[in-house]
Amino acid sequence: MAGNPFSIQTIDGVPRWCKNQAPATPVFFWQHNLDDVDVNEVKKSGIEVFTCFNSKQSYEHPYWVGEGKYDFSWHDAEIGKFFAAHPDAYLIPRIFVQAPYWWLEKNPEEMIGFTDNPERKKGNGGGSTFHESFASEKWKKEQGEAVRQLICHFKSMPWGNRIIGIHITGGTLGEWHIWSGGKDPDCSKPMAKRYGKPIPPAMERDAEYFECFFSATVDAIDHFCRIVKEESDYLTVVFYGYFLANYTPYSHHKALNKLLALDSVDILSSPHVYARRAAGDDGYFRAFPATIAKHGKLFVDEGDDRTDLGKRDKWDGGWIRGRSEEESVNMLRREFGNCVTHCVGLWYMDVDPGIFRKPPYWAEIDRAYKWYTRQLALPQKRVSEIAVLCDDRGRIHMPREQFFNPFAECAVRKLTFGSLCHIGAPFDFYTTDDADFETLKNYKVIVLLDGVSISEKCRAELKKLQNGNRAFIWLHASGAYDPAAKKWDTAKMRDLTGMEFQLTEKQPIPWQVFEQPKETRPGFAPLEAHQDFGDWTSHYFGGFAIAPAKFRDVCKNAGVFLYNEDGDVVSASESALMLHASSDGVKTIQLPCPKKVTDMVTGQLIGKSVTKFQKEVSFGETALFELAPAE
Repeated sequence: MAGNPFSIQTIDGVPRWCKNQAPATPVFFWQHNLDDVDVNEVKKSGIEVFTCFNSKQSYEHPYWVGEGKYDFSWHDAEIGKFFAAHPDAYLIPRIFVQAPYWWLEKNPEEMIGFTDNPERKKGNGGGSTFHESFASEKWKKEQGEAVRQLICHFKSMPWGNRIIGIHITGGTLGEWHIWSGGKDPDCSKPMAKRYGKPIPPAMERDAEYFECFFSATVDAIDHFCRIVKEESDYLTVVFYGYFLANYTPYSHHKALNKLLALDSVDILSSPHVYARRAAGDDGYFRAFPATIAKHGKLFVDEGDDRTDLGKRDKWDGGWIRGRSEEESVNMLRREFGNCVTHCVGLWYMDVDPGIFRKPPYWAEIDRAYKWYTRQLALPQKRVSEIAVLCDDRGRIHMPREQFFNPFAECAVRKLTFGSLCHIGAPFDFYTTDDADFETLKNYKVIVLLDGVSISEKCRAELKKLQNGNRAFIWLHASGAYDPAAKKWDTAKMRDLTGMEFQLTEKQPIPWQVFEQPKETRPGFAPLEAHQDFGDWTSHYFGGFAIAPAKFRDVCKNAGVFLYNEDGDVVSASESALMLHASSDGVKTIQLPCPKKVTDMVTGQLIGKSVTKFQKEVSFGETALFELAPAE
């Protein structure tokens, strides 16, 4: 094999996983250690790309063991064993770049700093504090040399040309979350040097500091990925750009716009949302797929849904494991359905080793791979008429108490976003950095999901779009905070929405989001308002548990095509459609134009020129359909 056969190419506006310049099936498989039992089963489907290793192993088997000393024996043994058994496979190993403990003990001044100076704890989880600052140039330089030596070693091995990518991982669990983000990091010497002046006390840090803080992570990612590019033709993968719904904002990825401009990064990945994985929920991505695609990067969903063989039931307050074999199959099917309809990749993650070791689960993976392969011959194109926007960076401009207690933001991102998934029509999900007229001009409905403190540039672009019979949906406190004046200003809301609002002392938040009652200060009244301006309409929903039917009515009146009006989870592309049932019954599915429709699950041809059909489903069942050109 001469050179890397795999690449990411944008075809008809969609980043595609390609092999030898032709679109290939972006479905992969991950394990801690690749086990022949599982690999052999997965390979039967046609899957040929595998990925492996976890953060715990990186501490147990470091490759950088001393000044100028490297030990690649563990990687050689694991990778060599895999290729000895599967010489026709390809591999994307995870390479962890956290500083080894011996190095930190020799360079304590390079460690991340915390306001409360906590006891230093070793580990790879969210509470560990014995780690490098992402701003440390010394760490980047010396760890970077270790990465360089490892990549060169891989290239020299007999199996070196079967490695096609490197997943660069750092921070908590390798996901580039800052170490111990709840402890007011980073006031270290490296961060102060980067900031260029003394770091303010935690309660006084402002947007200037946070821009510096979050960009340090991206600069570190760029440093290590660039080394991979300098020494190989491997693709680079990183965990970044998470759409988070928690209130530890130091952990957030708030420099996505900067990362997407890098030519050193090819693929972004994240697990999908944890809060809404139970039967009947959407299980949507923990990412911004439309924004990632706009910038020519491939997004790959980390499919870590647990089957009934899994060991963990809940995470982030949500149920994440199938309670039965049938429920597990439908969760896997929903996971695949979200990916195929968004034209993105997927790796099945054997997160609790052995969770796929039942014939129905192997069959589901086999079916998914084969149906995605069939999709390659059809147009890979989104057909959304709704754009949903999230301001992933605006909160850094808000007062400290608002930045660090974004309870309202959590409620909107969990409850309100979940409701949007039940409208019955697909939507495209962007950050507000991509909220420009050219990107959004063809959408009929624009939803500002989280825009409390949007930039003046975004505000101006949204106002340009207030025409053409478009409908705008504004959610809690849209445009209400003035970053320049550093105050809440209902005049800013009126300027954006065209409607009048008043500040209230506080606003309660539903218990569905938190274990204890919470409230946000200030609140806004009224909680719901609508106004028709002739050539555009404005709709404000200031609450948090908003019924999907309210959003559906706005979309329907704006001329959005609804595939289903029964309240189920629906996602669609030009060539695929998923319906995940939120209730029992016969569902009516409509299509905007005639299609040859085939049931992906049963293989049944529903019709060669179909615009409307029905499917009987049970609660929690996932139905999948191929939409080919009509005959």
